[in-house]
Amino acid sequence: MEAIFNNDDFYIRNFNFQGNIGLLSIGATAVVLFGVLKFVEFFLVIYASIKASNGELYKYPLTINFIK
Repeated sequence: MEAIFNNDDFYIRNFNFQGNIGLLSIGATAVVLFGVLKFVEFFLVIYASIKASNGELYKYPLTINFIK
């Protein structure tokens, strides 16, 4: 792979996907996982706010109780 900087332009020559398919698949998986986790976070924030507005106690999932 050869990268060329020419003033404000950036060119990449000799880039093939076969040599980088592992890196690209890990990157795509990370982006999809990040999107799913953000969607779940958004849903849980809305759910917790609805519970709090009804006066109910909401226990956050996947938390460790350090102080009892």
